[in-house]
Amino acid sequence: MTATWLPDNDMAADVRITLKDAAGTNGHSNTCSLPFAPSSIWISKNYQPNSFDKFYWQVPAHEMLHQFGGQHAGRYDDTWSNNWIPRVATCIGNHNDFRNTSELTRDDRAYLSWLWDGLGDRQLHANVGFENGTLDWSEVGSATLGWKNSGGSQGPSVAHWTSSGLVDTLQQTIRIWAGDDDESYRARVSAKETNASYKTNAKVDLWMRPLTLTGSDNGCEYADDLEDLDGGNDPNSVPSAGTWVKRASSSAEVGAAWTQVNTSRVNPTSAHGYDVRVEFGGFSLNGNTQSLMLVDDLRVDGT
Repeated sequence: MTATWLPDNDMAADVRITLKDAAGTNGHSNTCSLPFAPSSIWISKNYQPNSFDKFYWQVPAHEMLHQFGGQHAGRYDDTWSNNWIPRVATCIGNHNDFRNTSELTRDDRAYLSWLWDGLGDRQLHANVGFENGTLDWSEVGSATLGWKNSGGSQGPSVAHWTSSGLVDTLQQTIRIWAGDDDESYRARVSAKETNASYKTNAKVDLWMRPLTLTGSDNGCEYADDLEDLDGGNDPNSVPSAGTWVKRASSSAEVGAAWTQVNTSRVNPTSAHGYDVRVEFGGFSLNGNTQSLMLVDDLRVDGT
C-alpha cells in the first residue's frame, strides 16, 4: 500500500490528509483522533464518485469534524435558508447533494461552538460572539445591525444595534437532537449602552418547538442513541415539527458596563429533538431619538 500526500499539505501539521492505493477499498476513514499527532485522514484513490470535486471537499471536512469531537448529524439538521447538508452528516448516499466548497454550514459552526466555546456550559448557536461579523444572524424589523472587530465583552468583536423598540429582533435558529439526553436550556446576551443620556434596554427570548423523527432506522450511528428511539428512526428524513412556544424571556436596563441578561432555565418536554431560536431585542432612546447599543455573546446554552 502506498500513500500520496494531498497538494499543499503542511507536513508539520497535526492532521495529515492522504490518498491511499487501497485495493478493493471504496471509502474513507478517520484513522486517529486528536490530540495524538500525527493524526491522519485517508481517502481511497479507487473511489470515483459522481461528483469528484464535492467528494474531496466533503470527506476531509467530515473527518476533521470527527477529529474535533463531532458525531454524526442528520441531512436536515441545518436550518439555514438553503438547507445545506451538514458536513458531519452521514448515510447521504450521493455526494452530489453536498456543496462543492470548503464552507461549513451553520449547523457545523454551531456544533463546533457547542464542543469548544469557552463561555461555559454548552453553546447551541453559531458565531455567538460575532467574530465572523453578522454571519448566521438575521435582523427582523427595521433596526440597523452593524459590527466592529473591537470592543467586545469576551472576544474582540461586537454587534452594533440601533432600534426604536423591542419590536425589532436579532435572531438565529438551530436544530438539536436530544435523544436520551435530559438537559435544561436558557437564553443569554451581554449588552451595554454607548450614551449615558439614553435609556438602554436589552431583552432576550428563548423559543422552542419539538421535533419527532420519522421513517425507520437507516443503519447509521448517531449520538445519544438517536437511532434506537422508539424502535429506530432516520435523522435523514424530514422530521415532524410541533408548534413554536416562547419558553422563557428576560429583560433589563443596561448601563456603561457590560450587563448579562439571562432567562431562567427550561427543561422542555421530552422529544427526539428541538428547533431552538434565540431572539434579542433592545433599544437606546432619549425621547424619540435613537442611539447605538452594543450586543455580544448572544446564544442559548445547555447544561
